[in-house]
Amino acid sequence: MSQNHLLSDTIARIKNAQLVKKSYAIVYFSKLIHMVLNLLNKAGYIDSIEKIEQRKGVSMIKVYLKYEGKNDTPVIKEFNVVSKPGKRIFKSYKEINKLYGGLGMVILSTSKGIITDSDAKDIKAGGEVLCNIF
Repeated sequence: MSQNHLLSDTIARIKNAQLVKKSYAIVYFSKLIHMVLNLLNKAGYIDSIEKIEQRKGVSMIKVYLKYEGKNDTPVIKEFNVVSKPGKRIFKSYKEINKLYGGLGMVILSTSKGIITDSDAKDIKAGGEVLCNIF
């Protein structure tokens, strides 16, 4: 497990599970990860999430992945961490560009919580750019 950056660990686990066409990935639980996965679920990038209590004080999240078409192509084509522990990236709502002409999504951590790029523009809030997903 990546002790320094759980978001990077989560993204790597999801990408690896998709490469071998698994139906789910198991990731470590944190409030940030749970909120990011809820956004992905609402946007339709994943099927669902389920919190699992492994033992007292240690929780995991089971992320059910989504595939489409005859060849079971993953819905998530690209999933990248933007802001890292060594280099934080902050943007105002005016600086946030649409990812792939609006087909992708940027997830930000703002004073209003964990939100998408479109929500950030609506409420005029900038923040730390956590990740991009397409």
